[in-house]
Amino acid sequence: MMIFAENMDYLYSKATTVGDISKSRIANYNRNSGKMELIKADVDEAIKQATKYQDFIAILSFKGYYIKKSNGSISVSTPYYNRNIRLARAFGDDYTFEHIKTRIYQSAIYDRYFKKSGNEKVYKVKIYDGIKINQEKLKTSSFYRLYVHYLYLLGKLPPKIHYEERTKEYYKEIDKFHKLTDEMNIICTNHIGSKEDIQNLRMKYIEQVTPLKEEREKLRQLFKKATNENDKTILQAKMDTITEDINKINSKIQTCKRIITKAEKGEKETALINNRTLENQQNNVRENAKTKNKNKQINR
Repeated sequence: MMIFAENMDYLYSKATTVGDISKSRIANYNRNSGKMELIKADVDEAIKQATKYQDFIAILSFKGYYIKKSNGSISVSTPYYNRNIRLARAFGDDYTFEHIKTRIYQSAIYDRYFKKSGNEKVYKVKIYDGIKINQEKLKTSSFYRLYVHYLYLLGKLPPKIHYEERTKEYYKEIDKFHKLTDEMNIICTNHIGSKEDIQNLRMKYIEQVTPLKEEREKLRQLFKKATNENDKTILQAKMDTITEDINKINSKIQTCKRIITKAEKGEKETALINNRTLENQQNNVRENAKTKNKNKQINR
């Protein structure tokens, strides 16, 4: 019993010591040369200015920060430190991912982004005028984060922003333009000269996508049976890559289908025009024949 009691005292003492060290680290972490107060002020200002979470990320990016979310926690790479800082650990529970989102959306006014006119939604698009930030460098380079931070201090960031209205019809026209561009690319790239050419090309794409779908299905079955997390990660990455390839080919198949539909519609319209032209010619012949007969009867 005495040995057991001594072990319990040791474990309790060790736990208390570890807890004290942890609290001490957090306290020192927060007090470090006033830089943590600057970071906290930047985060609070970004929360106040943002109307959605993506704005929060963008505002901090303009100040030289890179944001990373993992398991409900937000870590930031700052202009002040080479190491990442976990906001909730440094500043408390108000700075967890969920609490930051709550603080943003509770004060957000969504009418800044769209307004309703009757039953029609009018969208407002954010247009940036100014320096663009390289997110990859912001993630990996402490020097680049410092550079961006000084751009912010000099007033070069954030960029000037203005809003332009976009209607639903605008996006419909953009979609039409993109589809037409895809169609012209396929026609020109593959030297399409007839409906049969595009039908053959569509069948070629279908033949390409079929084995990819079969392979993805096999990977899905392996993923379901896998118990090792590393194996699941590898299988998921393979499935994602195959899915991207499938989506690209499916997009080409849909483009071919649209071209075929337009070609068939064109054939029908051409046949209709030819029939009408023939009918008009026949009517003219009959009218001319009637006119000649009348003239003959008059001359008699």
